[in-house]
Amino acid sequence: MRDLSLAVESGNFTPQITCPPRTPQLNVDLPERLQFLRSGAPLVARGSDVRPPAMAVERNPCCTRPPREDWNARFRVSSRPACRHDVGPRRDAQSSARRPSFSFYEWSGDVPGPGVLLRSEPLPQDLTLENASKSERILYSSTNGLDDKMHIAVSGALFWPKGDPPAGGWPLVAWAHGTVGAAPKCAPSFMGRSERDKKYLNSWLSAGFAVVATDYQGLGTAGGHPFLATRPEAYGVLDSVRAVRGQPQIGDAAIVVGQSQGAGAAFATAAFQPSYAPDVKPLATVATGAPYFSKETLAALARSGADNRDKVTPTLAYTFLLLQLAELTTPGFDPKPYLTDSGRAVYDMGSESCLGATEDAIEKGQISGKVGFAKAIAPVVQSLFPLISYPTLQLRQPLFVGTREADHDVPPAMQGALVSDACAAGSPRRGAVTPDSTTAAP
Repeated sequence: MRDLSLAVESGNFTPQITCPPRTPQLNVDLPERLQFLRSGAPLVARGSDVRPPAMAVERNPCCTRPPREDWNARFRVSSRPACRHDVGPRRDAQSSARRPSFSFYEWSGDVPGPGVLLRSEPLPQDLTLENASKSERILYSSTNGLDDKMHIAVSGALFWPKGDPPAGGWPLVAWAHGTVGAAPKCAPSFMGRSERDKKYLNSWLSAGFAVVATDYQGLGTAGGHPFLATRPEAYGVLDSVRAVRGQPQIGDAAIVVGQSQGAGAAFATAAFQPSYAPDVKPLATVATGAPYFSKETLAALARSGADNRDKVTPTLAYTFLLLQLAELTTPGFDPKPYLTDSGRAVYDMGSESCLGATEDAIEKGQISGKVGFAKAIAPVVQSLFPLISYPTLQLRQPLFVGTREADHDVPPAMQGALVSDACAAGSPRRGAVTPDSTTAAP
């Protein structure tokens, strides 16, 4: 995979793509060293380090596209234990006395144009972040990403860092979270976040960034969550930035950061921004573990053995979520012919349970693809391509992509194809680069 390195000079990124032999990954402490939005100092950011430009090497644009047949060889699915980066807190059985009322997420009045803060309230202590001076649950207006017309309410959270803000207010990280499930109660602003996510977001706060974290359309609020649908995700992220820009001490400078499902949301945000929200001008996009769907990537995954139907793996939960997306968005679609009795029991959990509970049921019930599905669902996934694909691969903003060689949730073959195709499409590729891509896992 390619190392998308970012050069930052007086707040302006000029990225260059290099082609190291190892796959880059985003170190969890990277935001601690990204001080450019506060100081304006020239920096070069890469997967594991941030260095002054003098330590970088100028090169000509490198955008050689690897042959399709090389994806499987370069991005094999490792036999090492998977990095379970989408598992959130197991709170399905938690007492309702500790959870807030869902009334906050219900908006009965007219919904104004997108990007308006409708209401806010303090987050309970167990949902705050350690490095936040103030934490709020927010409800804001957006556009239904499925019909691209109706104004809807979307929920999320806003976290302020500690200390005094710089002139112009705190720079903003717009956070796009990984998969948590599709039931309304799975919203991170309601159910909480994984320890990994809390550590990561705390590092951004300690670096002097405020964090706005959308729940996405249909999580928290009613209407159903269109899992992996790129336009609803992008609209939710962009309108979260719009909604909080006028809040005390929040500035206009923003970057978009996402993990797994959220990495796809972050890439989609950069792709939809010019047409949907030209007033929001993110300085850069950081995406770790980004999904990418096409006939070619599905074929590459099949060659790699990632879709082994005999294997019991918790990642099968994502397949059930894609069936839920088909049922939500395709008139007349019936998932029952695709499911065995065992698979139907797991599938039916999706309307009430979150990802962790679904994964537990898969493992306890020894549900493999062969056990859970009565027939191949590849045609269903392909029918969803218009929803789960990116509108363009040519981004205007600099892009940092990180992956993990042992990632079993979003196979590296898929991530490598996205970087290759985004490079070929002409995403930004000029500036200072660093050839070393040795990093820690996200």
